Amino acid sequence: MHPYLTRLGVRPEVQVFFGPYFQSGKQGHLVFNYGDAAEHFGLAFHRIPVSENCWQAGCRGFNRVSLVVICSSAMEAIAFYDFKYSVYTMPDSLLFIAVGTRPDCHQFRWINENVAGKKYLLVFGKELLDEIGELKTAAGILKMLLEVESKFVYVKFRLTEYVLPINTFSLNAFEKLSGYRFSLKTARSKNGGNYLTQLKSAALNY
Repeated sequence: MHPYLTRLGVRPEVQVFFGPYFQSGKQGHLVFNYGDAAEHFGLAFHRIPVSENCWQAGCRGFNRVSLVVICSSAMEAIAFYDFKYSVYTMPDSLLFIAVGTRPDCHQFRWINENVAGKKYLLVFGKELLDEIGELKTAAGILKMLLEVESKFVYVKFRLTEYVLPINTFSLNAFEKLSGYRFSLKTARSKNGGNYLTQLKSAALNY
């Protein structure tokens, strides 16, 4: 058990599941290794890296994976699973992947080479970078080229350019505008900006 996760109220079963996939830093904070970078979490800070690799937790026998849960961060994966533990009753067939809020084409290449054709669930927050990350992840999984610029959100997709206001941008809004359905399931916290915020709010009165 890790004291920070226990302080956040993360159930022991979830801590046991994720225990092999993080380390404790010198100050006791949690460190999640992405290969070329690391995510760091303390009760007062959270640094998510920009990486060409993915953090992974769970089933590594890819032929046995039934569901790939792709999250914006490792801590979001832990928070999500803590809230949804009773829903996913076969942990041995789950694979969690964290891509950060700025997913990279190298990450999608790895996903497509190893777990193509599996069921996917995208778990991102409600902030703009999360919404963009979710859209880029959806396009990357389907091997589609997508470019995003900011201020207004300019999306270049399938030889067409789309413009969406920042305050209304989402994967769902883009699907409606473009007429293209990605057919990927998503999950969002109903009581916070993301599942981690919801977890911290309940435990620490944020």
